[in-house]
Amino acid sequence: MFLEKPERHMVRITSGDAAHPLHQLEDGAIGFDAEILERGAFRALWDRFYREEVVETEPPKGNYTSVARCRANGQILGPTSYHGYQVAMRKLYEERFSRRMSFLEFQREEIEILAGEQAVADWKALASRQTVYHTKDDVAPIQFKSLEETEAHFRKVCLPSLRKTATTLSCSGRSSRELPERGLVNAARDAFERELAYPAGMVHGLRAFFDEQGLQVFKHKKRVLYVSAIRPKRAVVAGFAEGPASLLRLVEATPRITKRDAAIKLLGVANAEELESPEIAAKKTQLAADLYYLIHAGHIVEFADGRLDLPLSPQGSGPRGSAEDMEDVSEEEGVGDEGGSEAVVDPAPEDTAAVVVEAAEEAVVHAAQELEVAAAMPEGLLDGHQSPEEPLEEAVASHPDHQHQEEPVAVENVAPLISSLHSEEASPAPANLEHEAPLPPENQNNPA
Repeated sequence: MFLEKPERHMVRITSGDAAHPLHQLEDGAIGFDAEILERGAFRALWDRFYREEVVETEPPKGNYTSVARCRANGQILGPTSYHGYQVAMRKLYEERFSRRMSFLEFQREEIEILAGEQAVADWKALASRQTVYHTKDDVAPIQFKSLEETEAHFRKVCLPSLRKTATTLSCSGRSSRELPERGLVNAARDAFERELAYPAGMVHGLRAFFDEQGLQVFKHKKRVLYVSAIRPKRAVVAGFAEGPASLLRLVEATPRITKRDAAIKLLGVANAEELESPEIAAKKTQLAADLYYLIHAGHIVEFADGRLDLPLSPQGSGPRGSAEDMEDVSEEEGVGDEGGSEAVVDPAPEDTAAVVVEAAEEAVVHAAQELEVAAAMPEGLLDGHQSPEEPLEEAVASHPDHQHQEEPVAVENVAPLISSLHSEEASPAPANLEHEAPLPPENQNNPA
């Protein structure tokens, strides 16, 4: 998406030899040869510094019997004996014919001589109208009689302030398509094709801007990178009441399920029309509240097409994920994966106390069993539980704060989500970066 159009990206060029710096005019094209860049600078930028004006003058004096004219566009250049004829002919050649033919061929093929009083009169009428140029200075403007004088002033006064010289320069994507030197054109094309095949540099550049805006970049199945305003966090089902837990179990059993299909299965109706029944309005409201919380807490990922799925499991811990999930995480950790030697879980809807379990080899099985129970605990629940003989489940059941976990989750502003249970419109949905490519290996241990 960012590489599709030139105005959406920039190109940075670095010289491999400090003795040969790069040159640039403002934010335009970049090159090693400053003369090539300056050659067309006046033609491209003159209107920013100068304005032209057509004034009436006296017609040329003298007896002329013929004038020269260009066959291609009919422009009258004047009599061959007139002092401005050579200047007008050379200017026309440089502007229109220098790339197609030599100057001698231009004189022989494109210039014709017209005789007669009418041709001379037409030329005198044109010559009496002269174009002059003024600097765009309201205090003390300077006037030039010809374009050549204006260009000389531009090169002496304006050009030095526009020139940049450095070993590393950046230009817009549009200017990168107009690089004057073939070596730089080939280098830019190679870099562009590499980014199209594997956009690692583009993704790394975007991540910094996404982080500034509070957006999260994460990887899902098949190593596709997504960006969302919500950070995905895989949760333990045992840490929730029956409503949110049933949603988590359903999404785990049927990945990529739509909200409408999830409502049909959990509410026990036959089709989508029965979702509008008044008898199930209260259940539908509670279901929407539970789904609203799980999506905004990151425990369920809602994609741009309205389908639901669970985040990838952290490597070596957490609830059981699909074989494809674990294969993706184990082979190559991408952005958003929480791998490593410890597992961080965000279990409770009210008191989000992270429980960290170190997976020691001799206690892997015991730690996995107690992790689901510990995920449902508020902060301070295990304070004073020092006896290894007392089961962890009994400590949880006897604690006075345990009862609040069975209460429904109160969530505000669920009306849009209630209506979306019947429709296929998505709420806060992550955008697909459309590149099935993880980050390079050097950043695998630095999750976003």
